[in-house]
Amino acid sequence: MMRTMLYTLLLLLPLCANADEKAKALLDKAVAQVEASMPMTMTFHYEMYDDAGSLQMTDDGSVTISGRDKYNVSLSFMKIWCDGTRQWSYMAHTNEIYITSPDSEDGLRFSPLYMMQLYKNGYESTLTTSGNNNIVELKAIGPADIDMLKLTIDSATLQMKSAQLYMPEGRIDITVKAYDKKIKVADGNFICPLNEYTDAEIIDMVN
Repeated sequence: MMRTMLYTLLLLLPLCANADEKAKALLDKAVAQVEASMPMTMTFHYEMYDDAGSLQMTDDGSVTISGRDKYNVSLSFMKIWCDGTRQWSYMAHTNEIYITSPDSEDGLRFSPLYMMQLYKNGYESTLTTSGNNNIVELKAIGPADIDMLKLTIDSATLQMKSAQLYMPEGRIDITVKAYDKKIKVADGNFICPLNEYTDAEIIDMVN
C-alpha cells in the first residue's frame, strides 16, 4: 500500500492515454508545468485507511525531483535516493539499505518513467469541475493495484492539490502542503549518504 502511494508521489500527475480528451489535455498541461518547474520539492501530508475506512497511519513527507531520473523521497519509515544510475532504499523498521539499478524490476517500482508507462494503459478517466478545482477521476478498466485514482488540480495554477487512491485493501489520501519550484539542488542530494547509516545492513542487488 505504501509502495502504491510512492508511485503517485514520484510522478505527481500521471498521464492516461485512455483519458477523455479534456482530461488528457489537462493532465498534459499539468505534467508539462511540473517538468518546467524542476528541480522542485513537494511537501505533503498523507493518511492511510484500511478497507473498513479506519485510519491506520498519518504522517508528513517530501519528494524532490530533478528531471525524470533523479529524485529523493523522505518519509518517516523510508527514504529513497536515485541519481539516475543507482537507487538506494532505506527501510527504517529493518535498518536495511537496498541498492538497485533504476531500470531493474525493483528500481522501476519507484521510477517516474515507469509510472508514466504504467498509467498510459488500462485506465479511463473523466473530468469534472468543483469551484476553482478540476477533478480528474481515473478508473481501472480491469484488475489493477489501484482501482481508482482521484486528482484535484487547481484550475489556475494546474498544480495538484490532493490525490485519493482507492485499492482493494484500503485508501490513501494525499494532501499537498507546498511546492518549492526551480530550486537549487546539488547532485549529492540524490545519492544516499552511507556514512550516516553505518549501522545499517547494505543489500547490494546490483553487484
